[in-house]
Amino acid sequence: MKELSAEQIDSTESDWPIEQLKGAVRSFIEDFSIEATPHALSELDSYPQFLAPGTTVYAAHPPKSSLDDVVDLAVRLQGMGYRTVPHLAVRRFESEAQLTRALTTLRKAGIDQALVIAGDLDRPVGPYHNTLQLLATGLLPDHGFNTVAIAGHPQGSRDVDSTILRKALQEKAQFAADSGLKMYIVSQFGFDANAVADWEAATTAEAIDLPVHVGMAGSVPMKDLLRYAVLCGIGASMRMLLNTPGGLAQKIKLKSMDELIVAFAGHRLAHPDCRFARAHFFAFGGAERTARWLRSVSAGQFDIDPGRRSITLNG
Repeated sequence: MKELSAEQIDSTESDWPIEQLKGAVRSFIEDFSIEATPHALSELDSYPQFLAPGTTVYAAHPPKSSLDDVVDLAVRLQGMGYRTVPHLAVRRFESEAQLTRALTTLRKAGIDQALVIAGDLDRPVGPYHNTLQLLATGLLPDHGFNTVAIAGHPQGSRDVDSTILRKALQEKAQFAADSGLKMYIVSQFGFDANAVADWEAATTAEAIDLPVHVGMAGSVPMKDLLRYAVLCGIGASMRMLLNTPGGLAQKIKLKSMDELIVAFAGHRLAHPDCRFARAHFFAFGGAERTARWLRSVSAGQFDIDPGRRSITLNG
């Protein structure tokens, strides 16, 4: 698959009639997933007001939360009728016994998939240094977890060289093929649709065929997004930010959530064989705003500005 320049991916959006592009937008987000954190426990009672049962909700593991916090959140979300995907941060597991207890509790609650990530620690507290080490134990399928998500980094990582990231992705894809484990990629959020499209094309060329759930930041003010981007180490966008004084979003064309959705929907229209399977949203405290906005778009209550290629809600 040929890599796309910024001009090329933008042109794919403008090549389609607006109504067809609107249909592509609705198709792209119709089965979206979203994240919740243990900090949202006190707000969960309000979730059914804006998030339909059956929605896939990830139980994230932020730095200041414990494994028990994540497990408790996941169990509660599953009990509310959501399809819950807990984060398993492998460097935070103190022992195989602790991992086994967590998997047992999650499975008893009806949870059968997880997002396996390295986590934010430089040094592991237990036996697992990386995700492949945990996958290789076989504990996930042994406990009924036959679908596993892994992280993808289209715009690089603050802590890991891009060559190492790509090699690790290849190894995990090969592990899935050899073991029969159902695996997909959740991409880290960023601001550049072209970088994600180029990364998808490059990984496809390397025979990685795992579906990609395209990560985007939710409905969060740009200043907050930039702060989260710094914390998460979003590579390409942040390097551009650091080297571009003044007028950041305008000068380097950072796309907002709605512009990214239009860009990815247009890309899927132009490249029906691409691996973009679903939209995933990092809510960053804006779960209600994000979900309500997505619900309006899913219902078709929006227009697309053909000039800015952005979404405007009706009413």
